[in-house]
Amino acid sequence: MERGIVIEKYEFGHIVINGVSYRNDIVLLPNGNVVSRKKHRVKGRIWHRPLTGSELKEYLEMCRFNADVVVIGTGFLGLMPLDEDAEALLNELRSKGIEIIVINTRKAVSLLRNLVAQGRKVLAILHLTC
Repeated sequence: MERGIVIEKYEFGHIVINGVSYRNDIVLLPNGNVVSRKKHRVKGRIWHRPLTGSELKEYLEMCRFNADVVVIGTGFLGLMPLDEDAEALLNELRSKGIEIIVINTRKAVSLLRNLVAQGRKVLAILHLTC
């Protein structure tokens, strides 16, 4: 992740990165680009789905597997689940020497600030609510 990335603020459902406000889940790529995390509808409402293995693989491909740390923020209270395929992919990445951190988003944001300051290549997937 580029050193120029500044996470200015995070609160339930809202994050500000480099002066840009986001109110939906985001993916922060190692090059500093921010993309929206996908959602899907369940029973007529929009819900955040669990992080799936195929979704995680898509984000890894976006950064060309050029991350040495993957940080997953599981929400303000840490309630976003990971499916079995995501867990398996994370274990595979661990075995290849990639650091994996799965914590609530409040702690993840604090950690991301430190990782960015260290110049680490971070892929961060952040669930902003629950």
